[in-house]
Amino acid sequence: MLKNILIVIEQAVNKCLDLDLTKFNKIEIVVSASQKTLPVEFVKELLRIQTQCGSPVELLTTKGTGGHHVEMYLAWLLGRHIEKMPDANITVIANDIDAESLLSNCIDEEYHERICIIQDGTPASAELKLEKPAQKKAPVETASAAPAEEKVKQADSKLISKLMERNDILEARHPITGEPLPSPINS
Repeated sequence: MLKNILIVIEQAVNKCLDLDLTKFNKIEIVVSASQKTLPVEFVKELLRIQTQCGSPVELLTTKGTGGHHVEMYLAWLLGRHIEKMPDANITVIANDIDAESLLSNCIDEEYHERICIIQDGTPASAELKLEKPAQKKAPVETASAAPAEEKVKQADSKLISKLMERNDILEARHPITGEPLPSPINS
């Protein structure tokens, strides 16, 4: 089952009032310890979603007080979700975060297409990427297969040369006694 996760950061909760939150399997609201209130309409909507759809809603509280503690927490949270559910689509709604830096410095490029960070204005539902990404088909063997084989051979050669540089693995030892094994006779 495809996972769609919504992460809402602090003051951006008002942007969620017009969204169809039933598309998300999990909703996480991130607030700093200093934030004491959430809009009543938003809380009502979250409770409705939780009871109707059974989607869990979590309230996560950051303990940091620095200028970038929310961005750091978001980077950690995205990393945790990617580790646990690498195929999940993650939508982040936030204000005042450097989304480009966050994605380019903290998240591997292969996950960028499944992470959507919305910052300005209320997004339309169509902007949210909630469909399953198209599966990549195996490449058809063509004339371009030769360069691919060359790249594999180069990578293998590089790995073998690195392994040969290590003296600890060149000396074969008996698995039980630990004594060095005789060198093979080259013919």
